[in-house]
Amino acid sequence: MKLTVAKQVGVYLVSILLPPLGLWPGFRYFKNKDPHVQLVGIIAIILTVMSTAVTIWYSIVLVQNINKQINSQINQFQLQGY
Repeated sequence: MKLTVAKQVGVYLVSILLPPLGLWPGFRYFKNKDPHVQLVGIIAIILTVMSTAVTIWYSIVLVQNINKQINSQINQFQLQGY
């Protein structure tokens, strides 16, 4: 199996931008006999895991910031006597 540069870039973009979907081509290419194709699969899996971790971290930070803002608004209303 021969992978073009365009195909590799496509796999990497899917791995970064749509994290769970990057596992499918990653494992498919990892099972291949060609070492170059296996390397593309390994990189796709690593990018997918890293992108998933960053997405989860960012989501947690976002929820924490929203909670702080809501609590701040609630405290302001309580101080004003509402």
